[in-house]
Amino acid sequence: MQKQPIDAQLSEQKEEQISRRRKTVLKNREVLSHLFDLSILVARLGLPFRGHDESSDSNNKGVFRELLEHQARNGDAVLREHLQNASLNCNYLSHQVQNEIIDAIGSAVHEEVVRRVISAGMYSVMMDETTDISNQEQVAISVRFIFEGAIEERFLDITAVIDTTGEALAGHLIARLESDFLSLNQAVSQSYDGAGNMSGRYRGVQARIRERYPHVTYVYCYAHNLNRLLVNVCSQEPIAKQSRLVNWSTRRRFSPAPIARDL
Repeated sequence: MQKQPIDAQLSEQKEEQISRRRKTVLKNREVLSHLFDLSILVARLGLPFRGHDESSDSNNKGVFRELLEHQARNGDAVLREHLQNASLNCNYLSHQVQNEIIDAIGSAVHEEVVRRVISAGMYSVMMDETTDISNQEQVAISVRFIFEGAIEERFLDITAVIDTTGEALAGHLIARLESDFLSLNQAVSQSYDGAGNMSGRYRGVQARIRERYPHVTYVYCYAHNLNRLLVNVCSQEPIAKQSRLVNWSTRRRFSPAPIARDL
């Protein structure tokens, strides 16, 4: 029996390795596709992904793991095989991989929002500055536009900031929009709450923006207006007024303003 030349044997082995590699890649992509679908569901419902104890004998492994195992038990052959055969160092279930999946989904959503704004041709921008639970100043930006005949209002970005003056926040807004290839030349209006650094006539964000883009009309935020109205109405009721004062005093006592905290 004639033996194959060495180079032919090596070539066959190489082809087998490539074939196995391709099958592994396709299998992993299929698994990741199911994990992405599951992650989108959890994120869309606004549920926390992880549990305090994700060990095999835990009664509550968190929303993501519990849903994944539920899917595997109830007809999802891809996930069932993955849970049974995947190695511990390559099961795509760690919190690092979960965060990477969430980041990838977030990036895809962000890109789609930007694409829709650009295709709309015109848009309005809204920005609000607030302090989060860790006492960090943050700025949120949203855009409002028309897409396929319907009005859409989409979140664009949230960023921690240090300087909350009107000039600094206006610069932040312009830079953030330009990083997404959105120009205020296409904006038709801007909307903020009534804070002096946002709506101030001379030094607020709206004034700084109109210095450079005079056509961008300022519109007072109606949601903030409604909030102020409700606060004023509640202030007329003695019990509600006293409760609000106690709540405000308690919050000030245990959570000082960011500027005071940094002194």
